[in-house]
Amino acid sequence: MAKFPEGRYTMVNASVRESYGGATRSQLLRARLFAQNAGQSVDVITFDVYPEYESERHLLAEAGLTCPGVSLLNLHEELSSETDLERFRNTDSTNIPEWFHSLSDIPFVMEYTSSGQPWRRKYDATGTNRSFFFSYLRPDGTVYATIDRRIGGTDWDRNERGTVVVRNDGSPIGFYARKSALISRWIKILGEGETDHFLIFDSKESGYLIAEENRETNQHFILLAHTPHLQPPRQWDSPPASFDWGETMKSLALWDGFVVLSEAHKNDLNLRYGDRNNIYVIPHPAVDIVPDTDSTKRDPDLALIVCRLENQKRLQDAIHAFAHVLEKRPTARLEIYGTGSKLQEWTDLVKSLNISNSVLFMGYEPRPERQYERASVFIMTSLFEAQPLSLLEALAHGCPIVSYDIKYGPAEMVRQGSNGFLSPEGNIKTLSEDILRVFSSDIATMSASSIDLARQFSVPIFLDKWCRLFESVKIQKAQRVSIISSSLEVQRVSAVGASPIAIALSNEGIGVRLRASHLRIGGRLIVTALYEGADRPAGLRVAVRIHSTEGEVQYLPNTLSELEDDNQFDLNWTIAEDDLSRLRSNASLFYEVTWNNDQRLLEIPLDAELFLNLSASNHKDLAEGAS
Repeated sequence: MAKFPEGRYTMVNASVRESYGGATRSQLLRARLFAQNAGQSVDVITFDVYPEYESERHLLAEAGLTCPGVSLLNLHEELSSETDLERFRNTDSTNIPEWFHSLSDIPFVMEYTSSGQPWRRKYDATGTNRSFFFSYLRPDGTVYATIDRRIGGTDWDRNERGTVVVRNDGSPIGFYARKSALISRWIKILGEGETDHFLIFDSKESGYLIAEENRETNQHFILLAHTPHLQPPRQWDSPPASFDWGETMKSLALWDGFVVLSEAHKNDLNLRYGDRNNIYVIPHPAVDIVPDTDSTKRDPDLALIVCRLENQKRLQDAIHAFAHVLEKRPTARLEIYGTGSKLQEWTDLVKSLNISNSVLFMGYEPRPERQYERASVFIMTSLFEAQPLSLLEALAHGCPIVSYDIKYGPAEMVRQGSNGFLSPEGNIKTLSEDILRVFSSDIATMSASSIDLARQFSVPIFLDKWCRLFESVKIQKAQRVSIISSSLEVQRVSAVGASPIAIALSNEGIGVRLRASHLRIGGRLIVTALYEGADRPAGLRVAVRIHSTEGEVQYLPNTLSELEDDNQFDLNWTIAEDDLSRLRSNASLFYEVTWNNDQRLLEIPLDAELFLNLSASNHKDLAEGAS
């Protein structure tokens, strides 16, 4: 059994429902594995105002999504039943906003739970039925919190939608201008008395706002990324995939641990945000890996898809590809398990292609493992993933795979030609050919290869990686830094193997054009950072890089030596002749400062003319540096 560090373990999400999809289910699976395989109690905490969590607990337990040792807590349930509300005091009652005191003059509408219990009072602030205050009620009918919802949108932005926490007698006890501040106080209360409180966030929307709040020294904040952080074409330098992703990446240095599900995802993060010590790779686990499968039970003509029927899954490509498959293998069948908003559209597409007898929509399947063990090929055509759970389930049950080579995940779960094939994204013709290749392959051998690969994602390996993360974030806490600024002044350029190939006169003097095997460039680097201890933490690393317009990154040889001033360094790097030509055409030069959990990536202030026309005064130095 895995042995985690002593402490409290909390998994954080805005809301949890039995009906939710992959991110919530992976969070609950993680909580169960911690409880069952590491003996570690876990609280799953939520913040939504939802009066039916008691029923939800029963649904989750019946579905096997929770287990003993996993508790589901909700902020509003806690506020409505808390006997020591004084712990939520954060301001003198004289600072309670005026709108709270004025509610007695505004009529309200009472709203009820499904069981008929009074739930909240709804105040129409402007009489337009568009702007509201809400007072939430205890079972005895008294108010425990009043929220200003006159501003639209969600709770997860920086607008101030104040919450007033209220005593049983109706008097206010505390005011929180942002919901994240109230949650931060609750998290502090939950972790009081603990040496270490490990908090795993599965929601970036709420996570980055809570991370911005002041935290306790015993708290370790860990965020798990369930989706790619980049827009198409999803190169390392593509813009953030959404506003929330942009804000999350700005706050990357605030996280004690930032967890991604694949090495490819981490590689892209490293290129843009540095190889920080707070970025970890922990894939989802493959649970219930079958030791072997009987390939004779597999239908040699059956292909399988298990997914939500939503735009992200791009099933139109799979359907068109299967139409091509049927031209060469008329006996083939595709069964699609899942529900969603695109069902009718994709059903109509199947009809229009005249393949309704061969492509079947089977609805929701609560036990997809039964289907993975029947099929001879699993197909995935998603637009993007982080680490698709369906592929992991297919691996664990020995199903060969054909998948688009998308970011992220498939490339780490498919060995080309061994347990399936990766098809170029969007290439329907190749996708259909790869499906036919699996159908005509030795399915037993491919199935065994899938199971072998699944063992790399086993539960013991998964738990060991989490244990190592918890141990490392504790150690690294004292090494955290915040880089305030960095600057580089280029002071010297010398050419190695240089010879003049042209001399020209200009108003600025004599210009000398050189051919050099490489250039040596040096300058003074100044890095200013904040850190808690008296001594500067170790871990400062500097790299010089060339960026092409196509997104390629090349690192250049460099040396770094400290000067007498403790925040100044001498940086020297070498540019080869081939790279000089690239810099003259379509590339740029950057330097990257990575210091434990923080990073800066800045273009080097080096005039490109230095590579072409060096002044006569510099030419002497260049000649002396030649060899």
